Amino acid sequence: MPKKDASNYEMLQDNRGPAINNKLHLPAWLRAWGPAIVWMGVLFYLSSQQHLPQPPDPLLNTIIRKGGHMGAFGLLALFYHRGLSHAKVSGTTLSYGAWFLTALYAASDEWHQGFTPGREPTVMDWGIDMTGATLALVLQFLWQRRFAQAESKAQ
Repeated sequence: MPKKDASNYEMLQDNRGPAINNKLHLPAWLRAWGPAIVWMGVLFYLSSQQHLPQPPDPLLNTIIRKGGHMGAFGLLALFYHRGLSHAKVSGTTLSYGAWFLTALYAASDEWHQGFTPGREPTVMDWGIDMTGATLALVLQFLWQRRFAQAESKAQ
């Protein structure tokens, strides 16, 4: 039981163990949507850059850039999926919603690049972004289905 005249820090230690080991208590909506918000900021920053580092080989540069687009927007789709699942969206609506939000952000990212010197928006890049989002969501669906089947067999 904490002492009545103890400091807040001491009461925190008495009630929940060492304060340094306590988890940061963020609101549930922020834990759900925070990764998407942070990742959108990273993508916005990257699309604001005139020049990003690139390897000297043009083929390797294309593979890395296009693969980066697919991976970055695939991850964004998964973050949107996480946020929407917190909002009690489920089933196919959840996946379609995550895909649709990713499509909107990818389109706005391409539009934003049109204002960045040395960058240009392309429908091809949007399509590559959405290919990454689609692949990520399909893989997540297959992963969840596999574990749901394994869980039902275990019972």
